[in-house]
Amino acid sequence: MIYVDYRAGSKELIKPLAKALNLDPADVETDLKYGDISFTGRGIGGAPLDIGIEYKKLGEMITCCRDGRFAGHQLPGLTGPKKMYDRAWLLVEGAWRADKNGLVATYKGPRIGWKAVPGSMSVSEYEKHLFTFIECGAIRLKETDTQESTVRFLVNLYHWWTDCDLDKHTSHIAVHEPAMFGLVSDFRQAVMRWPHVGLEFSRAVEEEFDGSIRKACKAPIQQWAEIAGKKRKLGFKAAESIDRFLDGEGA
Repeated sequence: MIYVDYRAGSKELIKPLAKALNLDPADVETDLKYGDISFTGRGIGGAPLDIGIEYKKLGEMITCCRDGRFAGHQLPGLTGPKKMYDRAWLLVEGAWRADKNGLVATYKGPRIGWKAVPGSMSVSEYEKHLFTFIECGAIRLKETDTQESTVRFLVNLYHWWTDCDLDKHTSHIAVHEPAMFGLVSDFRQAVMRWPHVGLEFSRAVEEEFDGSIRKACKAPIQQWAEIAGKKRKLGFKAAESIDRFLDGEGA
C-alpha cells in the first residue's frame, strides 16, 4: 500500500496516484509526520524498507531553500539521525530554465512567456542547494515537469520496490556483449577472445585453421606469427602471448 499526506501540497496526488495503482483513494489518504508519500518496499531477502518522498512544487522548493524550512525541519526527519525512512527522495515538480538574467524561470503561457519564479533565485544558487541536499543530506533527487510525470515516477518507484526483493534487481550487473555486424561463426566468437586476435583478425585465423579450434590450439608459434590480417601480420610476440594463453600461463 502507498500513502499520501492529505494536507495542502500533496493532497492533489491522492486521486491520480490511487487511480494509477488501482487503489481506493480513501485507503491512500493519511497523515504523515515527515514526507508526503510513503510505502514499504522489499529490501534484501524481502526485509521491509520504509520509503519516503518529500514532494514540492518548484516555487515552494525555492522558498524552502531560502527560509531553511526543508533543510532545518523536513530533511532531518527524512534522512537524519531520527529519520523515519530507510530511503528518502526529494521530488520537485515544475519545468524551468534560466532566463536572460540567469534566474530560475517558468513558462507562463504565450502572452507572458518565461518569467522568473518569485524569490528571484539564480540557477546557480538553486542547483547548489540541490547538490548540498543530495551530497550532504543523503537524499535522492527527482525533478518532474508535470503532475502526470510525477505520478508516473511514483508508480514506477513503487513497483520497483514492491515487485521483487532488492537483491533480485540485476540490471546493474549485466554483461556487455559487443554488437556484431553480420554473422560471426562459433570459431570466431571463441578465438576473438584470445590475446591479440579480436573481431577483425579472427577472420584470418579462421581461414588459417579451417575453422578448427583443435588445429588452432596445436599450431606452432611460427605459424601463428605468420598469419596476416588486412593490415598486418600477427607477429612473433603476439604469437608467444597466444601460446602462453593456450598453456594456461596467461597472456
